[in-house]
Amino acid sequence: QTIALASSTSGGVIAFFTNPFLVIKTKQQIMTWSFRKALLDTIRPTPGKSRSIYVGFAPHFVMESLGRGVYVSAYEFFKKQIANNQGRVSCTTQERMLCAGLSGFLTCSLCFPLDSLRSRLIASSLSGQIVDPISMARTMAKEGGHKAFFRGFGVTALRAGPVAATVLPVYDKTLEWLNSQ
Repeated sequence: QTIALASSTSGGVIAFFTNPFLVIKTKQQIMTWSFRKALLDTIRPTPGKSRSIYVGFAPHFVMESLGRGVYVSAYEFFKKQIANNQGRVSCTTQERMLCAGLSGFLTCSLCFPLDSLRSRLIASSLSGQIVDPISMARTMAKEGGHKAFFRGFGVTALRAGPVAATVLPVYDKTLEWLNSQ
């Protein structure tokens, strides 16, 4: 419970700082603009168009806070279950990699629809329209059903598992080493 709260809080806090960069990055990707042009388009008001550095913030905030909470909590839960089932205090590196990969895939599966929604909200802002997340979700569902929320999921999931399987065990091992010094 403490782990979930701490990791969710950290995700929620960083969402306030990362959302503006995400908006700029997405504009660069969609419009093939330079950083400068995307930055100015995001922060400079344009007559007749709504601009916001926080477009897509609601799904981004939920993704970051809930996502990090699930990610770290699931990792710790899986490690504890395996260690307990094996009658040990901790897991092997390979078991940690498995736990991390599973937690990464689980988190990706839960958060990906929000990622798709966030991307569509940012893309819609390019035409000057700011759409609320609920309306955009309805539009996406009407246009493509549940598939609209999972386009690109396969490649993202293929990336999420291996990245998590590397990052979290390296974090664990580094922390253990530092604590033993």
